[in-house]
Amino acid sequence: MLKLVFDVLSKIKRRKGKTIKLCPICLSPKLKPASSISGWLIHESYKCLNCGYEGVIYIEVSLEEAEKILNELKKQKEKLENQ
Repeated sequence: MLKLVFDVLSKIKRRKGKTIKLCPICLSPKLKPASSISGWLIHESYKCLNCGYEGVIYIEVSLEEAEKILNELKKQKEKLENQ
């Protein structure tokens, strides 16, 4: 699974425009602020509702790239399940 994450991340290119934050562990877009004071009194920290990751690191990609990444992960997951 980690190799899959590295493969997907290697295809990401930084672009301007609307972006989305992805979890660095599972690449889920389900990141929420970890605390109500996150980014105000303390460093901005996020919690992934998918895998439970909590931290200040996240991946920021364009909406188009996020859609491609999520579709690729879905295909890879289906491929692994069919083996």
